[in-house]
Amino acid sequence: MGYYRVSRSGIPGTIEEILGRSMTAGSGDQADREAGISTSRSEPLVVTEADGVGMTTPEPFVRHVKVLLSPMLQPGIGDFAVGVCEVPPHQMGSLHTHAGAAEIWMFSEGEGRATVGDLEITTQPGTVVYTPPGVSHQFFNTGDVPVKLFWMYSPSGPEEDVIEARFG
Repeated sequence: MGYYRVSRSGIPGTIEEILGRSMTAGSGDQADREAGISTSRSEPLVVTEADGVGMTTPEPFVRHVKVLLSPMLQPGIGDFAVGVCEVPPHQMGSLHTHAGAAEIWMFSEGEGRATVGDLEITTQPGTVVYTPPGVSHQFFNTGDVPVKLFWMYSPSGPEEDVIEARFG
């Protein structure tokens, strides 16, 4: 299974093609100010999963990940990112860390097991897990149905790998 990259319009493309401008980590707000684009959003914003930009990660760590909100996609929303992830039955995410960002998982469907540092957590709908910056974490779907979770990074940044379909 390969990667896929989907724009908010459903047309494959890079974040630069989606936004029509160059993006580099940490440059969004400054570039926006220089281009005369407002860097604070005062109006409400509504997105759906269909609007997400995402990828399917390769085996043995198959999961379907989409970014829904990010300053890389919606300039001026603030320094956080929100997305959704679906983990097929008996699959798992890779063990990883985010040096400069906390990650929060909010489980809405299915059951599984998460490790955060040395802590092992049983997850089910309604479980929320906070991982501090720099702490290793991983998720395992231990059931026979997909697990669906929403995630958040604070501050934003790690979602760039999902937007650009980089896994590794």
